[in-house]
Amino acid sequence: MRTRQFLERITDNWPAKILSIVAAILLFLFYRISTLQERFINVPLHVITNESLVPTTSIPDSVRVTIRGKADTIFLVHQEDIDAFIDLSVYQHAGVYRVPVKVSRKGATASANFEIKVNPLELTVTLEKKVTRSVSVTAYIAGLPAKGYQLGQYFLTPDKVQIVGPESRVKGIDSIKTDPVDLNGKSQDFTERVGLALPDPEVKVAGNEMVQFHGVIQKVVIVKTIEPVDIVALDLDPKLKMQLSSTTGSIQVQGSQLDLENLRQGDATLDVECSKITKPGVYTLPAKPSVPRGLVVLSYSPEKVTLTITQGSGGQ
Repeated sequence: MRTRQFLERITDNWPAKILSIVAAILLFLFYRISTLQERFINVPLHVITNESLVPTTSIPDSVRVTIRGKADTIFLVHQEDIDAFIDLSVYQHAGVYRVPVKVSRKGATASANFEIKVNPLELTVTLEKKVTRSVSVTAYIAGLPAKGYQLGQYFLTPDKVQIVGPESRVKGIDSIKTDPVDLNGKSQDFTERVGLALPDPEVKVAGNEMVQFHGVIQKVVIVKTIEPVDIVALDLDPKLKMQLSSTTGSIQVQGSQLDLENLRQGDATLDVECSKITKPGVYTLPAKPSVPRGLVVLSYSPEKVTLTITQGSGGQ
């Protein structure tokens, strides 16, 4: 009898009682939700690949992770406590795939009570066959050496490297350049390590991404015609007087830019040796160029000079 009365009391006006229970549950949930907080952090995205396929689409470096829980819990979570990754190693054929972004906990907060959501939830990735190719390396020269100097030649070690990447990207690359090699102010040979400027972010260098650059710096050599240059009679007997058919000439020389820019008037002459003239007369003698050390004479004019020799005022 008592059991029946108890059941009648429970089922009496049961819709109102159920509504009350539901309202209580909702109030509890609303209260719980109101006490939870959210925090957003950017987490590095790791890509797991296999040996035969590589992605050709751009994959973000990081993803946004939402952490939801009590404030005293979620603010203890750091970036390194969350691992975000996509696993491409499960795909065995080239194609386009929708790949889920997965997250996992690690570190001290692995067992803490909080929720994790990631954005984006998935990525569309195109996979292609991975290929390797040997390409040449060329230097990207920047700047100018010191005044009067130039880059004569250079050597790269190695001058070829292996590149790895998607087949469609690698097949269009025949050579790659180095990062800029600065020649500014250089006046002697030099050697330095320099990186490689890859033309495509999806293409990598297999092995060391640095090469050795050795530059040979030389003086700038130019050809110049010096004129007018004086014709000088050497060792003429002081008792004799001389009259030249020409008093000036020209000399074409080859030398460094610096040496030629520093050349002064009178540094170059055409010399006529007169030590063997002992009496008046008309003489035709060879002229010989005289130039500063370091200059190479290519030609000169006149090659011969006519001298008219007369007796000086002090002669017999």
